[in-house]
Amino acid sequence: MATGPIDVVRSYLAASGERRLEEATRYLASDAVLVFPQGRFRDLDEMTSAMAGRYRSIGKKHDTWETMASGDDVVVVTTGRLHGVNTRGVAFEGIRFCDRFVVRNHLIVEQHVWNDLAESGVLERG
Repeated sequence: MATGPIDVVRSYLAASGERRLEEATRYLASDAVLVFPQGRFRDLDEMTSAMAGRYRSIGKKHDTWETMASGDDVVVVTTGRLHGVNTRGVAFEGIRFCDRFVVRNHLIVEQHVWNDLAESGVLERG
């Protein structure tokens, strides 16, 4: 299992991105807070259900990784660009994102996601 904060986040994102949700959940604290543009979720199953119907597939290209220690927590911020296919089968790329994580004792206790998917209009293209 990953031990460094960036490794924890990378492993979590890889597992959740490939919909290996059971594996991804192992990187989350039992009371983790997951905040996305679509709302706040208690777990990955709830988040995945809420995202169903928004796109066929989505992926991330990470441009930056930054960390900052704050007491027992390490804040990990990653930025980059989203790519994928919308529900109409139209490919998209280059959509900005910023993810902020709080890692404590090798577990993610907070995930906050910001992106320009809705603003870009790519999800409605036909």
